[in-house]
Amino acid sequence: MNCLGSSGRKMMCYSYSLAQHRNRVMLTAFRRPSSAFSTATTVMQRVPSRSQARLRPPQKPLASGAPVQETRQLVMANIVPNQPRGYIRPSRFTYRLILWGVFVGPCLVVFYWWASATVKASKNDDISQLKWMLENFTLSRKNIEEGRWWTLITSAFSHKDPFHLLFNMLSLRFGVEAALHTGLGPLRVLLLATGAALSSSYASLWDGATRKHGADRAGLGASGIVQGFLAAMALTRPWMQVSLMFIPIPVSLPIVWGLFTAWDFYNLHIARQNGDSPSASGSVVGYAAHLGGSAFGALYWFVRLRPVFGGMTLEYIRLVIFKR
Repeated sequence: MNCLGSSGRKMMCYSYSLAQHRNRVMLTAFRRPSSAFSTATTVMQRVPSRSQARLRPPQKPLASGAPVQETRQLVMANIVPNQPRGYIRPSRFTYRLILWGVFVGPCLVVFYWWASATVKASKNDDISQLKWMLENFTLSRKNIEEGRWWTLITSAFSHKDPFHLLFNMLSLRFGVEAALHTGLGPLRVLLLATGAALSSSYASLWDGATRKHGADRAGLGASGIVQGFLAAMALTRPWMQVSLMFIPIPVSLPIVWGLFTAWDFYNLHIARQNGDSPSASGSVVGYAAHLGGSAFGALYWFVRLRPVFGGMTLEYIRLVIFKR
């Protein structure tokens, strides 16, 4: 969630996340699931179920001369022995219903409303629709104090800038597809998205209320939901790899998530000390909203997903990430 600044006490923010922010990971060169995930991901299709893993004895080390890929398969199976299921292909109807009916469709409708309100305000000097959009589809302390609590959710589906909308929708496509193919199911996907939206909104409000300097900000954008999906998938499927746009090198998803989280913490600290630094377009980044969505994604994994799907373990971090 980013902010568009203007002179005076009011700042309108919309999360303009081009090459600089959250959605860089989701702007992956995303391919079909059969080829998008790394070799380590497809290996997990053959990981035994929880009941099978308890009955089978530990795998013996491979004989010398065995293929390197087989060694990697064995290591991955030993690290995550309790996966109830591996790669799951949801029905095309379910995938499209969740992606387009819940996320992309509503965001496109709200984007059209913003465009219509902007045209009316500029050509006809009619700001009534623009005022209505600001009151119902942006997050600010004023809106909450006046009882418009629904903006905690509606602001997450609100985009004014076409590039911001495009990058967030590409990011959500990655998150929704990865979650459904992991086996979360529609209900878990909706709970994750709703919780991430609320968490990012509360984090943004807290940041604005505790700033030493800075005016009330009106925020919008789905960056918090995107970050929630990123955190949950990085912890649930730590072996998943993505290729960042323009960088055709597979990168472990937990590493990408960790780097982005560190970047947000650093920039939030700088912004709270020295104030926001608007871009040429006047927008500033809602780092607190990113971190709020990320925190909920991690919490949701720990409480709801980890008991069912497993995921990140200390052994995995030691053997795979740190190669020790």
